[in-house]
Amino acid sequence: MMLVIRFEVLQPFPHLPTKPLLRKHPKSVSQGGTTTRSLDKIRIHYVYITVIQRRNFGDINFNRTWTEFASGFGFLGSEFWLGNEKIAHLLNQKSYQLRLEFENVAGQLYQVTYDHFSIGDEWMSYSIVGLGTYGGTADSTTTFCPSNELYSDDVCERRCTDPNECISSSTSSSERDYVCSDDARCEQRDTVRSCYCQDGFEGNGVTCNRVGPRHCQDILDAGTDTAGTFTIYPDGWLVTGLEVRCENGWMVIQKRRKRSNSNFNRSWNDYKNGFRHPSGDFWLDQVIEWCPTNKQFSSYNCERTCNDPQTCLPANPDGRERCVCPENFMISEGNCIPMEECVCFVEDMGVVLPRGEQLMSSDCGTRYQCRSRGITTDRDIHCSNLATCESREGVRGCYCTEWFEGDGITCTRSGPRDCHELYTSGRRNDGVYTIFPTGDLIFQVYCKMSGDGGGWTVLQRRINSSVDFNRNWGNYRRGFGDLLGNHWLGNDRIHALTNQKNYRLIVEVTNAEGTQYKSRYRTFRISGGTDKYRLTIASYSGNTGHNSMTSSSGNQFSTFDQDNDGSSTFNCAEKHRGGWWYPDDRTASNQCYTFQNRGSVVRYEYSDCTCYCWSNNMCPPQSYYQEDCRVSETHCSISIGSHRDGYNRCCENKNPIYETNSFSCGYSNLNGEYQHRDNRGIFWHALHGSDCGITQTTLMIRP
Repeated sequence: MMLVIRFEVLQPFPHLPTKPLLRKHPKSVSQGGTTTRSLDKIRIHYVYITVIQRRNFGDINFNRTWTEFASGFGFLGSEFWLGNEKIAHLLNQKSYQLRLEFENVAGQLYQVTYDHFSIGDEWMSYSIVGLGTYGGTADSTTTFCPSNELYSDDVCERRCTDPNECISSSTSSSERDYVCSDDARCEQRDTVRSCYCQDGFEGNGVTCNRVGPRHCQDILDAGTDTAGTFTIYPDGWLVTGLEVRCENGWMVIQKRRKRSNSNFNRSWNDYKNGFRHPSGDFWLDQVIEWCPTNKQFSSYNCERTCNDPQTCLPANPDGRERCVCPENFMISEGNCIPMEECVCFVEDMGVVLPRGEQLMSSDCGTRYQCRSRGITTDRDIHCSNLATCESREGVRGCYCTEWFEGDGITCTRSGPRDCHELYTSGRRNDGVYTIFPTGDLIFQVYCKMSGDGGGWTVLQRRINSSVDFNRNWGNYRRGFGDLLGNHWLGNDRIHALTNQKNYRLIVEVTNAEGTQYKSRYRTFRISGGTDKYRLTIASYSGNTGHNSMTSSSGNQFSTFDQDNDGSSTFNCAEKHRGGWWYPDDRTASNQCYTFQNRGSVVRYEYSDCTCYCWSNNMCPPQSYYQEDCRVSETHCSISIGSHRDGYNRCCENKNPIYETNSFSCGYSNLNGEYQHRDNRGIFWHALHGSDCGITQTTLMIRP
């Protein structure tokens, strides 16, 4: 059954003149001795046919869902339904005729037509909107073109006997030449080229019929039940008939009497060609193609070899039965053998490996490799920690995970080493990403892709007081906090990052008024844990008011439980309530100067008080402020000369409870207590507007 729609158009024939033409016509009136007739403009009629459904052999199931009928299914070269959505779209372009063609079991074709066919869209459930006038009859049949002929407007056909002569397709069928039969050849015999039936067939070349029986059973079926020698014509036998002995429908291929002196110890060729003995004993004495060992006479069309078991070699391109190596057998050195006998057959998996390839077991614990001498088996395989055991495109094995490459046993990093490489690969959104620095470390970082050229890897960020930064050495080594908020990335990770390329550092600080300032350093890196993460930083620029980190260059990292700072007086990490790179006495601002931070109220024990004399005769004034930023009391302003006892009295006169903690280890610490307005809190020396605290900080790097 087939459904087709057609669209018709009438238009001028493109290469013919459109002016009136004159031609002779037997019924025209004679005028002045010339018989003529005026023709109208010549036009051509085009018919466009679109097939929307075809069913031939029942290979495709048409019991489908609504969605499948809407989108279409099947194969356009055989059976299919075009799809309701496409049909609706087609029918809404022009006016179409619908033709339904049916074929009965006798091969007769019937058709009916509707001259205006249209359907609605999906919203209308593809309902039929119109059919128009019915045409055709169920009683009329359509004749198909003969074999190998096409319905076409081609006007030239040619004969085998005279291929250079063009015969008009309008010539009567008795004068036309047809295509040779499949059992005939178009060739020249006795100077006449034509279609000639092959041996064993007879006919005119267009139609060829087999001559004689194909086997002994045909002779028996024809009524001859006596034993004797007969000529048969087996399928595919292209030489003259084959003489065989038939006995009641059976073909005898060997006969050997009990007391015969005939010799059957013969050569290969004797058995191939057949032989007879005067006594009557014989081996079928005709050249007949017996299938070699393990091959079968079949139309099976796919042979495989042991060396390349994945490639299908066509065995019967014309569809005829031949001796072929069947399924589960393979060709090796010209012989058809069971696949289990192939050199590279993997018994555990039941497959044959191509030469030079390998195969993994289901758990990826065993690897089989096909070598020239057979299979080698390695049962001690372990996928890399950076790989997974899975099947890809039908091949199971160890496959390196994303951003890694290798054979799955060994995987090397091929992914982004920092946020800048992610940025150059096209990532543009701020957020958490996984990076793969040089070495075995794999971890997540927060990437700032917007601003300052993008691609910045964040090492530290503080936005509120929810995370305590007064942590021990192990916490700072591993990292802590939330990458989306307050966090320290971890010194091991910072070391891995900063030692794979040359990195720049940006320090962002925001004061209590909400103003952001930036310090930029063209060089930033830290050493490993054995060197206590020593800092290297240089080449400052920015608007923070002071280069507050260069003095820390060359110093090791310190926490309250690992005092690696350069101060001879204090444990700076304990004093400033956070891990940092604190400088030594020679470069630090560790002198007794008065902090002018408004509202600076501190409470330290008396042992913290150390008064450094600015001159030989005077200690500097030491002040503290109440929370309303009003000066309340001043100490240590007595002229004491250079006497030691006077120095001690100066310090003893200080208030042990409300003493100003004026001593500072260096010019910066971004990991102190959140928003304290003295040197216990986050501080950056000489930052404008920071007398009431720093509210936000960020450290980030980029190559």
